[in-house]
Amino acid sequence: MIAVKIGSDPNAPLGPPERLFLFADLNAEGDSFGRVLDVSKDGRFLVSKKVTDETPGRKLIYIQNWFEELKRLAPSDEGK
Repeated sequence: MIAVKIGSDPNAPLGPPERLFLFADLNAEGDSFGRVLDVSKDGRFLVSKKVTDETPGRKLIYIQNWFEELKRLAPSDEGK
């Protein structure tokens, strides 16, 4: 993926291309919707990247229906 700087004048020349990242680093399968990358509201790229047992760093734990799990593990006293 590359980026170029553009100006507000449609006739202005584009800036030189700059590489952002290589697609070889991304998870080619994407998520359950087939997306490999997305852009957040603040303009950052959200990327699905291959992770192996040898990949250093943190692990992400995905919990479906986490609010229901939270209510089960830490019930509130609201209903009493």
